[in-house]
Amino acid sequence: MDEQVGKFNKQIRELLTMLKEELPKDAMIDTIQRKFTLAISLDRKLVLEEMTPELMQYKDFIADNRIDDLINMDWENELKEHRFVQQEEDKTSIREMTSLIKQLWDAYDDEQKTRTRKIIKRLLNHCIKYHKAKKDGLA
Repeated sequence: MDEQVGKFNKQIRELLTMLKEELPKDAMIDTIQRKFTLAISLDRKLVLEEMTPELMQYKDFIADNRIDDLINMDWENELKEHRFVQQEEDKTSIREMTSLIKQLWDAYDDEQKTRTRKIIKRLLNHCIKYHKAKKDGLA
């Protein structure tokens, strides 16, 4: 189970590295990287545990390689129903992030999109394996 946590965090790092390479001076990316590093230094499982509901909610998009559909969905409706989004400040941050992701996705070439799809699929896979092991008492 600990192996899945390590692999999950490695994939998050790879995704953040891709974003940082594309946007080296973006303050939002810097903030996300710092928060990720802090979170895993406090609890290696924290990011995996917190991302699980969203990964599972959108698992069909991910499994079917429909990342384009996922990125371009109506996120305003999703924000209305999201479990963490209570404050307007949070909604604004998420709007900014989804806008940034859409811009990057549109600018990515096929190789970058393929790499991103693989990372997202691996994240889902590690998440599922981790929770299966946890359920089976292998923690």
